[in-house]
Order: sequence, then C-alpha cells, then structure tokens
Amino acid sequence: MKVLIVDDEVIQVEGMNKIIHKLYPEVEVLSAFNGRDAISILDNTNINIVFTDIKMPVMDGIEMLKIWRSKGNNYDKPPYFIIFSGFDEFSYAQLAMRYGALDYLLKPLDIHGISRVLRRIIGNHKTTYEETNNAHSNILIEQVRTYLLEHIDEKLSLEEVALRFSYHPNYFSTLWSSKTNTSFVSYVQKLRMEKACELLENTNLRVCDIAKLVGFNDDKYFCKVFKATYNIPPLAYRRNRRVLDE
Repeated sequence: MKVLIVDDEVIQVEGMNKIIHKLYPEVEVLSAFNGRDAISILDNTNINIVFTDIKMPVMDGIEMLKIWRSKGNNYDKPPYFIIFSGFDEFSYAQLAMRYGALDYLLKPLDIHGISRVLRRIIGNHKTTYEETNNAHSNILIEQVRTYLLEHIDEKLSLEEVALRFSYHPNYFSTLWSSKTNTSFVSYVQKLRMEKACELLENTNLRVCDIAKLVGFNDDKYFCKVFKATYNIPPLAYRRNRRVLDE
C-alpha cells in the first residue's frame, strides 16, 4: 500500500506522514510539494491513495486531479484521491469531487479524520470505488442515527454533528439528503416526534417534561410541532393510544 501526500507546507506533510505511520506502519508514504510533481510520481509509481491540498504553487490540487483524470493511465485500479481544505475553499472542494475525489478532510487535519478515511479505503481495498463509497455512507448514516437517538434531548445542529464525524457541514448535508431522501433538520424532527410518541404512550410524564426530553426548551412550541405532525395535540394523542390499548 502506497500513499502520496501532496502539499507545499513541509510541516503539514511531515505531520500527516507521522499520523499515517502511527495508524498503519506498513504503509509506504511518498510526498510531493505541488501538483506537477505529484503527476510525475503518479505516472511512475503505483499509488493507492493520494491526499492533496487544493491551493499550491506551480499546479494546484484541482488542476492536478483534472489533468491526471484526463490523461488516462495504466493503473489496474486507480488511486483514491482525498482532498483537504479550509471552510472558505468549499467551492473548490465541490469541483474536486466532480473530478472524482472520494472525500475531503477539514483543516487543521487530525488523526481522527485521517484514520476515518484510511479505514474506509484500506478496510475495503478489494472492493470497487462505488462499493466502498456506498458501504461507508451506509455505515455513517447508521452511526449518525445512533448518535442522534442517544442525544435526542440536545440541540443537534447539522454543523455540530457534521464536525463530530469529521465532515464539512455542506458535504455532510448533501450526503445525508442523498442517502435518506430527507433533510437533516427534517430527520431530526422526525426522530424527536417519534420519541415523544413513545414517551406519551409508555409514561405518565408531563408534556413539558417530554418536550425537554426530546430537545424542546419551549413546551408550547413542542405542542405546536407535534400537532402539525400528527394533527392532534400531545395529551389527546396519549388518551387515544391508551383507549386503543385497552
């Protein structure tokens, strides 16, 4: 397994090198300080994974990815391209994804983000790109769903959850919508309402207490959302369910 790090910042390259070797000592790590040098390495070495910055002198990461994809190559299996970027460069990240980048990490990079990507690829090295991507996405959705259920009484903003799982909020939002066919906000509200129904049916807790347990600080607003969702107020829902159970 060979990994290529492309970045014009020596400290960044050295830091990533140490992290990768700590996680996978057997992996061979190469480096390039601009896109042109990276293409030269890719043309002459069988690279499995490429981590690349976007903004670099001589040739940036986007141009490198574009040129390499357009050239064609003799690889039996092309490398996975992972880009890393700051928040203000997200438009560039979107462009890189169009040219086939598998994923991207947020700066400053840390061991958790790099580990997530390497596990995703190395753990599924014998599968196709599509299989790897779909499998990872499905696992991510389930992990996030579990996290949401465990923290249903908290705020749960898209930004906070995305960063917790080492994703850019915009990318996470797009991925979430494509996999669940609903927005993150709508999904969280659905989980809150389902949990509220469960508590109304199975406990004698007051509505104001249930509201707090499912993440609403204002019980009047909770009642408004509940009624808009089920066309019935919370207490009426409780009475109806208990009549049905008798």
